[in-house]
Amino acid sequence: LAQTGYVGVAVELYKETPEYTYADRNPGRSASAEEVKRHRSAGFGMMNGVKRNLIAFRGLMEATLSAARQHSASHPQLAGGIGYCFGGVCVLECVRGRLDMQAVVSFHGVLQTGLNNIDQDPNFDDRIQEAPKGPYATWCRVLIENGNADVLVPQESAIAFKKEMDDNGIDWQFHDHAKTPHGFALPPGVFSAAYNQAADRRSTLSMLQHFKETWPDFPQYTVARNAAGTLLYPPRARL
Repeated sequence: LAQTGYVGVAVELYKETPEYTYADRNPGRSASAEEVKRHRSAGFGMMNGVKRNLIAFRGLMEATLSAARQHSASHPQLAGGIGYCFGGVCVLECVRGRLDMQAVVSFHGVLQTGLNNIDQDPNFDDRIQEAPKGPYATWCRVLIENGNADVLVPQESAIAFKKEMDDNGIDWQFHDHAKTPHGFALPPGVFSAAYNQAADRRSTLSMLQHFKETWPDFPQYTVARNAAGTLLYPPRARL
């Protein structure tokens, strides 16, 4: 993002605790089964903790945006957001919470905010404290980059999302990538990656076009690769 001309701010939503240290996160392929289990259990627990209270969740997003705007390199009014997986949920909650952002992009993100019962616990408490219903950020353009084979986004979820956006006056685009699973934009070596080079390249280029249309007065510079190392303009694109 910096090389294309934008100021990027990385957001950490999970506090470090003795039960889930930074060293526990993103275990490599050589990690033991116990290390993977620890990361999976604690990571989903942290994520559920954030999503359980939508008022606090959106407040956290708003506080992050406010803090980012304090940086001398950032613009006082213009802002966008991108998110991968749970990050996609985060940027959609920014739209639902009417945050002052003009464009958001979700990469293989879930479209509705719900809790994850990863252990199929019959006693799992899936209740969420809802936020008051109110107008959405109707000025914000929404771009969804979705894997068509993502089991976390069934067809009924996509249909419900599009209706929700239409009902609330949102300008949206929804790109489905053929035969592409969840995690397609995560590079090899990242936990839970299902890297798909073509989908990663196309979704990155879609994001850049989305931003160029949203902020036409700001120059966008060409870069050879994205953050995952994917070549954006190969001599001959291969499927």
